[in-house]
Amino acid sequence: SIYPIFIVDILHLSYMDITIAVLVCKGLGFCFSTSYWARALNRYPIYFVISLVCGLLALYMISMLCAISFPVAFYLAQIIYGIANAGSHLSWNLSGAIFARSENSIQFSSVNIIMVGIRGLIAPVLGSYLCMKFGAPYVICIGMILCVIASFSIIIFYFAYLQKNV
Repeated sequence: SIYPIFIVDILHLSYMDITIAVLVCKGLGFCFSTSYWARALNRYPIYFVISLVCGLLALYMISMLCAISFPVAFYLAQIIYGIANAGSHLSWNLSGAIFARSENSIQFSSVNIIMVGIRGLIAPVLGSYLCMKFGAPYVICIGMILCVIASFSIIIFYFAYLQKNV
């Protein structure tokens, strides 16, 4: 992950700052938003929820970049990350069952696991290489752009699917 490099080398935060941000801010964001994510998954299509998670992750990255000039943005970023992380965990853990409906969810869950494995092989190496070449803020910008693209793509895909099946 490039975040430790970003936090130490660019933001120059102390261990206490990092501890407060991660344990308190991220934890509070996660805890207080979990019930809202559960209700959202019951009320809205999973595509909408996942799109919202991707959008929040992009906002997290924007906040991290803002922390370069405004240190308080680092704490806000951790709250946002906690909120996004809660939605990500719920949608990740329930997606197999949601897509399978009354069928066996093993096939759907297997796809999740395989894709995470492929991402785990490629993303860290690519992110580290780009960080060495261009710096951590550059990699965060790329991640932000990818999250925005993912967020809009999911919504566009979902509405296109609805139009086709109406």
